Amino acid sequence: MSRLDEAIEMFREDFKPAKPFKSISEQGLNCLPEEWQAFFREVGIASRKDGFIWTVDPSDYTWLLELFDLDMTPVARNSFADFYMIDKTGTLYSFLPQYRQMDRASSNAILSIAALGTKSTTDDPETLKRHKIEMKAGHRTAYDTCYCLRPIIPLGGSEEESELYVGDVKAYLELIAQATS
Repeated sequence: MSRLDEAIEMFREDFKPAKPFKSISEQGLNCLPEEWQAFFREVGIASRKDGFIWTVDPSDYTWLLELFDLDMTPVARNSFADFYMIDKTGTLYSFLPQYRQMDRASSNAILSIAALGTKSTTDDPETLKRHKIEMKAGHRTAYDTCYCLRPIIPLGGSEEESELYVGDVKAYLELIAQATS
């Protein structure tokens, strides 16, 4: 088994994806490094079993790059619209739009694929706790929706106390981009 196959298997074991939502588009595949193309051909677009993390088709989120002036490629996001992006080498970064904060999450493409499935990489305990509360209450997000904070953090909201509602990812991030520019 190759290192890439091992990384994809590690991702699957940790992520436990629900059935693939859909396959990634050719346009989405073409903007990815070779390792990530192989990953997405195997995994597709899917949510983690608990619905907290989604893998995404980069071509569905090209607007994000312009909105926040990013030179990265989105590959996943959580239910609160925090994204996981890769650089041209395939290295994984977390991007928190409300703070315009980008942090390196791994050191190369193969380790990044395995890391994306690892809860220690993707799960902030407080955010995951709020996700579980909302899921239990029947408030579920989908591929193009997220939990939105009201008020948003840049306008005085807080992750702990802002009201939550399910809204459109793009509209929510447009509001955050305007407030943080």
